[in-house]
Amino acid sequence: MVVAAPSDQGTGTMAAEIARLTGFGFVAATGTDADERRVREAALGPLVFYVEMRPHDRTESADRIEVTTVGVDSEQAVKLRTLFELVRDAHLRGRPPGMRLRMTVEPVDPARVGGLRVAPRALRLELPRVARQEGRELYTVILADFLREAIALPTPARR
Repeated sequence: MVVAAPSDQGTGTMAAEIARLTGFGFVAATGTDADERRVREAALGPLVFYVEMRPHDRTESADRIEVTTVGVDSEQAVKLRTLFELVRDAHLRGRPPGMRLRMTVEPVDPARVGGLRVAPRALRLELPRVARQEGRELYTVILADFLREAIALPTPARR
């Protein structure tokens, strides 16, 4: 299991801390792409779950984490979103509502997402500014807990 992210101050710092909290390997990507060889080396064995984190500054989606997936069917996508909401809500209990980010989860054809093809299951998390800056400490813990639970979801049956 590996987490990769650009080596910027927000996303890279979060990914490194998430890797530490979860026990995942970590790869600092050059630009937005992680070198496949370095990702496989960081896995220390067969790569079964890959997480790529990227920043986004789109105003139309400033209130949500957008997730693109490989090896996840539509039923599992709903489970991932629900899992995130449960973890997020447990951490946000008693906090101001301004930190409550939503999550969208979209299963896609592996050919569309390049680097996500390195593992049978992969998630690309695109993080809005609030998650990377003022909410970074909080969302680092939320995402670490979410990913620890997400790896336990069964893989979809092959059709």
